[in-house]
Amino acid sequence: DEKYNFDQTTLHQELPLQGDSLAVKYVAKKFVYLNPQPQTVRIMLPLIALPFGGKLPRQFITLQNTLIEKYGLEAGDIYFQKIVSMIPFGLLLLIGSLVSSAVQKGMKKDEGKKPESSDQKGTKQKKTKSKKKD
Repeated sequence: DEKYNFDQTTLHQELPLQGDSLAVKYVAKKFVYLNPQPQTVRIMLPLIALPFGGKLPRQFITLQNTLIEKYGLEAGDIYFQKIVSMIPFGLLLLIGSLVSSAVQKGMKKDEGKKPESSDQKGTKQKKTKSKKKD
């Protein structure tokens, strides 16, 4: 108003559409962070939200709130960023572990089906030849 008092109810107020009442209205909201978000957080959070229809799972929201309550706004946010940054490394380690175990299982199966080596065949042939001479 004229006295520069801010009315909280008008914060998200929108004007009605003019003309056709069946028209679709899109609203873009911009969030401004106090500190710029690191690249990993800007990439990982949308990727995590992608399978859930664009909304972060409740566990991430609860985790961030818990960290902020326990360590304060600045430190809690830093810890949350570190946890989110470690997710790609954890996934890479998991994939590497799965590939390694699959390769080891494949090698163990090949060892069980392995035919006799040429050295073992040669010793059997020598023994049979020596028995024939006697």
